[in-house]
Amino acid sequence: MVKKGYILYKIICNNPNVSQFYMGTTKNFIRRKQFHKEKTLSHKDNDYLHTFIYNNGGFHNWSMIQLKKLDIYTKREADKELYNIILHERPSLNFNNKEYNNINNENIQLKRENQELKKMIELLTDLII
Repeated sequence: MVKKGYILYKIICNNPNVSQFYMGTTKNFIRRKQFHKEKTLSHKDNDYLHTFIYNNGGFHNWSMIQLKKLDIYTKREADKELYNIILHERPSLNFNNKEYNNINNENIQLKRENQELKKMIELLTDLII
């Protein structure tokens, strides 16, 4: 069985005057594109991203493009990679998005846990020496 890796994608407006964009990862590009399209068209409980797309010409005025295939096979790894890319690329539509906030909160928690582990190692090292 061949593992299917994640795909990094970008949603950009076809209108060059709209500079805001979104980045994400998915295992199934076609299904994810359909999800974004349906979410934009539904107008029910839309988040910032899909409301923004709707207010700027609708989904047909936007392009969802594959940027690259990632050699990553777990959601957690894909989220970490996306977080690093977001920090570098600064896609403005991710910053008002729940998915980004969840990734950011998880990253903050991991940093805290890492700091706690370092403190424990220092204490144990001091006890041994």
